[in-house]
Amino acid sequence: PPPPPPHIFKHYSLPTHSITQTHPHSLPIISPQLYSKLQRIREQRRLLHPHKNTTISLVTQHDATKVWDGGLNRLIPLLDFVIMNDLEAQNIVKSGGVVDPTSYDHEHLCWADYFGSLSPTCNVIVTRGEKGAAALRGKHIMGKQKPIVVKAIDPTGAGDSFTAGF
Repeated sequence: PPPPPPHIFKHYSLPTHSITQTHPHSLPIISPQLYSKLQRIREQRRLLHPHKNTTISLVTQHDATKVWDGGLNRLIPLLDFVIMNDLEAQNIVKSGGVVDPTSYDHEHLCWADYFGSLSPTCNVIVTRGEKGAAALRGKHIMGKQKPIVVKAIDPTGAGDSFTAGF
């Protein structure tokens, strides 16, 4: 096939000292080092690229320990995006001390209130399987997306595919 037109790809030249490589980890507790690294990355981003729209995101993982509070609440103010599924959102909210999540008219409102209280600027995306997804920011529901109905053969990796596309 012919090469793609040159306007499709953009090349950005960044000084190597400003690039931080991350690796996925499955940890029940987020290390204090990650918090300080994120603080440094945000400061570097602000100083080196004040007019560029860069983001810092985190995708939660299922907590096999069932503790559901490995330090994520402390990190949320340092993040631009957090992506999690509804089971993770429900359990993180419960671990954060929400006495009765069912007192809200809808769980989206509970999640928006909880995560918005942690950070008014972090975008929290909650995937809900066959119920679609919700986007939350600063105690508000920014949007809800119904799923595209298809005949699912195997849902394995659906959340990972959503995250990659997002």
